[in-house]
Amino acid sequence: MSKKFELWKELAARCLGEQDPAKLTELASEINLVLTQKTPHLDPPLHAGESHEEANATF
Repeated sequence: MSKKFELWKELAARCLGEQDPAKLTELASEINLVLTQKTPHLDPPLHAGESHEEANATF
């Protein structure tokens, strides 16, 4: 499973027993960050007709 999913499960489990509204709000904010973060790609996607070398060329 992904690290994101594991973190989400941990945060959700911590919410179950939490009674303090401020702590619940903080946990909810952390969960929201985990769910909205984009997973970085190892390589940028290639554009149609462009080779890998062309995509990474610096001008």
